[in-house]
Amino acid sequence: MSKYRPLPPIERLKEVFAIDDSSPSGLRNLVTRGRLKAGKPAGVKTAAYWIAAIDKKYYTVQRIVYALHFSCDPGDNLVDHINRNRFDNRVSNLRLVNHHKNATNCGVFSHNTTGVRGVSYNKRDNVYYAQIKINQKTKHLGSFRSIEEAAKVRKEAEIKYFGENC
Repeated sequence: MSKYRPLPPIERLKEVFAIDDSSPSGLRNLVTRGRLKAGKPAGVKTAAYWIAAIDKKYYTVQRIVYALHFSCDPGDNLVDHINRNRFDNRVSNLRLVNHHKNATNCGVFSHNTTGVRGVSYNKRDNVYYAQIKINQKTKHLGSFRSIEEAAKVRKEAEIKYFGENC
């Protein structure tokens, strides 16, 4: 079963919305629909994302922007914010990814003590360990005397396994 409700047809989206980078949400209303006036920014900012209504159903704005720009519904794929800012819906900041690729674009977790993703510190041996998870298996990348060395090796492994935008 699909996690995401299919968007309305692209023609319908183009009747109602236009991509506008100057709008806070990234969308602008093209037609007046009740209290939603033509020319005004579209959408409502929630705690998680911008959302917009069309035909009495709500959709996240990043999915609408992606669909308008590329003329296709993202379907079950995720529309990822490259810079990790969930409210920045510029087309240049959006990309279509699967769940695995989306997970590689998360920041440092709150319980991380080194401040570098995939790098941990061993007090007993006074070394930093670098590791990366690939296909649910942790790969040890080595132990290093400095956090800079460990971070460099970890970043090289990210690029090798996941590509540039991770």
